[in-house]
Amino acid sequence: MTASQNPPLGRTNAAFAIATAVAAIFNTVLAWAKDLSPKLTQTMAHLTGHHWITHCLADCIVFFGVGLVLRNTAAAEKMDSNRLVSIVIWSVILGGLGLFAWFIFF
Repeated sequence: MTASQNPPLGRTNAAFAIATAVAAIFNTVLAWAKDLSPKLTQTMAHLTGHHWITHCLADCIVFFGVGLVLRNTAAAEKMDSNRLVSIVIWSVILGGLGLFAWFIFF
């Protein structure tokens, strides 16, 4: 099946595919920031009782926030479905490699 034969994902699916990619990278950057800043970790722990709970909530807020904002635009819907899948896959791979490298080298 060629790209031109792929059915479009639709506005909501496309928006949340991009939101997945953004949240994957955000998750990695937030983990780095927490390791670099004990104050940030303490603040996040104070908010919900544990910094990982706050981290998870922040990831969810980014995911749903980006998804809902993009759902109201046509930008994501215009992207080819194969390209969106590639973006999601590569963002998850890069986020995972970023965490792996961080914990190995720092």
